[in-house]
Amino acid sequence: MTASSLIGALAIPAAVVGALTFFLMAVFSQESKTLSRTTLVRSAFVHVIAFVSLAMLVGSVIYMGQEGLRVSVWPKAQTPYYYSEQPPSLFFSNSKLNSPESTALKCETACEFTDADKAQITTWRDAYTNWKANSTGSWSIERKRGIVDALSMFIVGGGLFIWFFIFIAQRENKKLRPILGRPIALRTVYYYLVALVSLLAAIIAATLLVNIALKSAFHLENTKSTITAPIYAGGTEKTSVQSIINCGNKCGISAGNQSLAKQWLVDYDSWISKGGGKPNNNSAQTDLANYLPILIISAPLFWYHFARIRREGQESESTGNSPTK
Repeated sequence: MTASSLIGALAIPAAVVGALTFFLMAVFSQESKTLSRTTLVRSAFVHVIAFVSLAMLVGSVIYMGQEGLRVSVWPKAQTPYYYSEQPPSLFFSNSKLNSPESTALKCETACEFTDADKAQITTWRDAYTNWKANSTGSWSIERKRGIVDALSMFIVGGGLFIWFFIFIAQRENKKLRPILGRPIALRTVYYYLVALVSLLAAIIAATLLVNIALKSAFHLENTKSTITAPIYAGGTEKTSVQSIINCGNKCGISAGNQSLAKQWLVDYDSWISKGGGKPNNNSAQTDLANYLPILIISAPLFWYHFARIRREGQESESTGNSPTK
């Protein structure tokens, strides 16, 4: 799951549920006898934005936590962009290299590459050089893009949350509380919704983590998860690149391109050894990297909002729930 899809999975339902809940509360609230409809609708709007921006914040932090664990703690955890790590392939129009049973060209007496083949080598060289620069190591270009997406959501969501909840909603509470004798109902609904969603997320994540622990304790875990591999012609790919090495001198291929071909074979074999040919990922590490950040974020989030509900409820009871005159 990419950063945008994960955050969207949290923010979009939050927007729909929050908008419906808060605006229905604003329309049918008994507080309309004390406050104007304009004030209630404005409060609903503020709490909807706060609710959605908090979902953006939580989603971005969870995603960055998952990526951090995949890099530093559980490197065998499956990533959504796994197959992009494959080094770019080289395919020739040369009929001698097209069949799966073909072997690398030898060029024993003369160059067997056509002009079109040589042009294809140039295109492959550029693609492979770019791949080397951007897609190797723990922080591939796809991982960096995901982190940037999540960071963008974090900055935007954080700014919106600070403005609409920390400033506007808190200022509204200070203004309306003396009139109502208690926090406005929309504020209470906000706390309950956040507490409910975060509690459900924490329960689900905790259940799945306990499931992983029990399977490990009873040796029932399936440490390898098989997923559908992309279709590629491994033999053809390697024979094409090997042909560059075999025919380099006779075909006038530069030493730099021959060196890249040798390095490609090393990178390709490394990709295969990591599961490129028959993808095997550690399912336990994948699950831990996915669910642990959800539990770490959602549990404190629930506890904080639930504590605020109790605190504000106790404060309302101490004042007798009667408006100040």
